[in-house]
Amino acid sequence: MKNPFKLDRVAVRLVAEPPLLSNEPLNNAGKVVQVLGEEIKQYDREVIAIINMHTDSKPINMTIASIGELNSALANPRELLKASILSNAAGIVMLHNHPSGNLVPSTKDILITDKLKMVCDLIDVELLDHIIVGRGREYFSFQEKNILPPNSIRLNRNLEEVDLGKNISESRVSTMERLKEAQKRSEEIRSVQGKTAKAMGWER
Repeated sequence: MKNPFKLDRVAVRLVAEPPLLSNEPLNNAGKVVQVLGEEIKQYDREVIAIINMHTDSKPINMTIASIGELNSALANPRELLKASILSNAAGIVMLHNHPSGNLVPSTKDILITDKLKMVCDLIDVELLDHIIVGRGREYFSFQEKNILPPNSIRLNRNLEEVDLGKNISESRVSTMERLKEAQKRSEEIRSVQGKTAKAMGWER
């Protein structure tokens, strides 16, 4: 007869694969793309990579956290942060590709950045950047464009002053403002791309 109170024990471990990273600090988007860009761009569909960092910006490891479709990838923070928690990461960089070559962040890109930032704040892991790479050496960095979401968790010693409804409302307003700003930038970038293509005779 089986013991109804039996609790199975399991162990979750990281499995090492051939390394891609050096011991040099990856302290800006350009260095991250230089080291990992080619690895990400070889995929013909969207993939999401997470680089786990020490406090000094030196990489601990990298994991391909999600492999999706041509224009989207599953981006659940629960899946994205598994290796980060096991690696005791102090910070992470999220990196994903746009096989189309269009570097403009989509609405989904901005929303998952906000969501991931909120979860990172809860577990005390810093979201250092979200980088989008295209077909060439170009990239889009949320950190360089100064559109990473602000800290979503604020400590307050006086519990009577905590207003969760207000914080959630402010967060939603901030997200919507950033979505509008991203859409505006998207239109500006497309306009510049169109003018460049016309000037170079690339239009069909």
